[in-house]
Amino acid sequence: MPGELRISAPDLASMSAPSLQSVGSLAVVGSPSLASISLPALTSVKGSLTIDADPLLSQVQLLGLQDVAGDLSVGAVNVADLSLPSLQSVGGKLLLTNQGIGGSSLSSIELPQLSTLGGELDVLGQGQLRALNLPALVSCAGFNLNLNAALANVDFANLTTISGDVQVTQDASLTDLELPVAASVDGSVTIREDGSLAAFSFPSLTTVKAALVIDANDFLAAPSLPALAVIGTSLEVQFNRSLKPCVAQGIAARLTSAPPQVVLSQNLGSPDTCP
Repeated sequence: MPGELRISAPDLASMSAPSLQSVGSLAVVGSPSLASISLPALTSVKGSLTIDADPLLSQVQLLGLQDVAGDLSVGAVNVADLSLPSLQSVGGKLLLTNQGIGGSSLSSIELPQLSTLGGELDVLGQGQLRALNLPALVSCAGFNLNLNAALANVDFANLTTISGDVQVTQDASLTDLELPVAASVDGSVTIREDGSLAAFSFPSLTTVKAALVIDANDFLAAPSLPALAVIGTSLEVQFNRSLKPCVAQGIAARLTSAPPQVVLSQNLGSPDTCP
């Protein structure tokens, strides 16, 4: 098995390994002068891949990377557009977090062939991120989109299997959200404090095995859950200023298996009439 490669060099300005095809794990962390990474032949990471705390890093070339067996983590870097055009599978989590001093400049993520994610997708605190495109993703262990102030476009066009939680919270620029083919969520679904969210559409969703929480979304008027029949533990729809009470009541009324706890409160849209 290939060994681990860890790069943590204060004076390193660029990293290039044109013949490297496989590595056990790869970590590029704490290299404050690093501006570019070029690994054009790398196709496989047998462990985890981590790129973090490299504030000048503006170019990452991993054009041939096809699979990461462990976690793939990208933290505070200066990369504006992250594209991994050949990546097909990640065995662990996909982590896009912003924990470094000075923040992250990441504005778009393109993963056009990623179909399988064994762990959770976490996109946290990416203040410049405008677009998250995963059009081929079929399965993941849930996703968490939180505190991404500029995030406006999310593409989960083929996401079918969600074996954990769905959390979309405090993403101030997100106006719409679609999960067109997902039929079941094995955990909870939480849509909370998304300040611009006016609508979301989960047309194929029939089952949420834990809780459905729709909470404190000021402009939400049109949640679409036409097929939802089963919620396992609780339904909470509350403090949505633009949501008509009858819309919230309609979600509950369509359930064929109601959860033990149902809270419908302080949904203040008007007039309170529904077709």
